[in-house]
Amino acid sequence: MRRGPRSRFEDYRATISMMLTRLTAIMFTIKHDTIWKTLLPLAIIVIFGLPLLDSYILFLDTYVIIPLPSEQNMTLFIIPPKGRDKPGPYMYISFYYSIIFLVACAILNFTILFIYKSIKKSNKTNNQKRIERNLLIYALGTLFGHAIIAIVTIFLYVCPKSHSMPALFSLLPVVTDIGTSGLSSWLLLFVSEDFRTKFLKDWTPKYFYRNSSNNSINIIPISNHHHLKVHPVNNFVNSLN
Repeated sequence: MRRGPRSRFEDYRATISMMLTRLTAIMFTIKHDTIWKTLLPLAIIVIFGLPLLDSYILFLDTYVIIPLPSEQNMTLFIIPPKGRDKPGPYMYISFYYSIIFLVACAILNFTILFIYKSIKKSNKTNNQKRIERNLLIYALGTLFGHAIIAIVTIFLYVCPKSHSMPALFSLLPVVTDIGTSGLSSWLLLFVSEDFRTKFLKDWTPKYFYRNSSNNSINIIPISNHHHLKVHPVNNFVNSLN
């Protein structure tokens, strides 16, 4: 099912909210949780409620479904209004949204990196250098995804009669998913150790954790020179069989 403008604009705003969360985590480390407990309801309204105001543009465009020759599939096209060479309000609004979104994300990403470098500019540890590197990778990765969305959307608006237009328009939902939520979310598995640990803990089957805990060996210090190895009961019972 094709993604409409509402879901695309939700992706945009959700990604901006994620970047603001990281920015406040660096600037206001102690008050970060308190700030977002207050801002979370507003963020939810902006992400999921505000796009409802944008949905009216679906009724201002002309849509046609054209069966493809030699295939049983059908393709959805947006037809420009009469007397105009450009597509209707949908592509018009998407065009400006993409540009604004690209600029905003670039500013936020590199602001986060700059602020972190300025705060930790003296006596950097290896861990701080690794965080800076990961922030830079994350900034460049998300900026690359947002740039792809902007380029495709701008091309669709500027060249609506191009031979490549149907193919690009069909790929627009995939490009949007990868450029917004895809890169922004999955890159966190690489750059954030806390996020990676939490993700693996939540999604790894509990069977592996149960086995690993049963087969572990605990070392209890008895004195400064001697240790007592405590084996699990399961291993002891198995050794008797």
